[in-house]
Amino acid sequence: MSPLSWFLSSEEVDIQWNPSTVVSIGHNTLLASDGTHIKRLEFELGGHKARCQVTDVGSILCTGGNVRLVGGEGKVFALGVRLDMKRSFNLRAGHLFIHTCNTDSDTLSPDTNSGKHDDTTVSPIPMIWFHSTIVDGHLVLFGGHREISRAGQKLGHSSDMWVLDTEAEAEGEGWSRVSLPASHSQGLSRCLYTYDTGSFLGFSWTDALRISLDGSVTREPVSYPNGDKWSVGKTVAMCEVGGGLCIFRAETIQPEGTRGTRVYMYDIVTNEVTLCEDLPSDGVVVSVCMLNPTTMLVVQPGALSIVKLDPLLADRWNTIDNLDSSTYDT
Repeated sequence: MSPLSWFLSSEEVDIQWNPSTVVSIGHNTLLASDGTHIKRLEFELGGHKARCQVTDVGSILCTGGNVRLVGGEGKVFALGVRLDMKRSFNLRAGHLFIHTCNTDSDTLSPDTNSGKHDDTTVSPIPMIWFHSTIVDGHLVLFGGHREISRAGQKLGHSSDMWVLDTEAEAEGEGWSRVSLPASHSQGLSRCLYTYDTGSFLGFSWTDALRISLDGSVTREPVSYPNGDKWSVGKTVAMCEVGGGLCIFRAETIQPEGTRGTRVYMYDIVTNEVTLCEDLPSDGVVVSVCMLNPTTMLVVQPGALSIVKLDPLLADRWNTIDNLDSSTYDT
């Protein structure tokens, strides 16, 4: 079966800046970060060529460029860690920072939930390459590693999930901790999709995991129709398109060893995957978000692309409203 045709056009936009993570905050508007700065990008798409207005929101002190943006309209959280170097020359997560961005006023709050972990506080232990998302007004952090060796070995994996009720935070209720089996967070991609049912979805090398705030997990194997030459890959970015998920996976052609990005549509209800046509631009995709229901922004190293979607794409998948939350098992 030939790959699914899913976009009509792709146009690169040069904004003289290279963000690594983006999140939609409204129609044709998003927040982006390069690990040091946070900026608001507003796109004009009606003319012959797309235009972008860039507004500075604030700066953050981070090392390693591992900042994540999660949230949406009204409020976005900028999350990351500052790294320390030990005498062994290992990199260690020394400080977790959480800034809150008010998207209505483009203001960035101080690091009020810094996560300074000690024996007297209940807060997340700083981790490198942790996972993060927002579920029903709760900020969720889990997974990651305490250190990375000079050889790139990941040390000190965390299996705890930390949950902060962002609405009750001002009342001092703070963080709560839920233990997850290590197998559920190891190998899981950092990009996550949030359900309306108090759960979120993530992909490992071969499975789809649905995780609830109470720690219950459902794991289902996923079969990617990627052909015999492509090895197992890892999901590097995804966003909702209609009632399905558009998934970007970094995969390797065997035996040549050439690395590339394959695109798939994932049916949230049936767990089925459809191979899509490749993007016209080369390079690994690092982040994506929807600008509007028919337009996607794709971030690759050194390039931003405006991708106009096939308007019939959303009609191929069921809506999320058909999802039955009672199928979640422990």
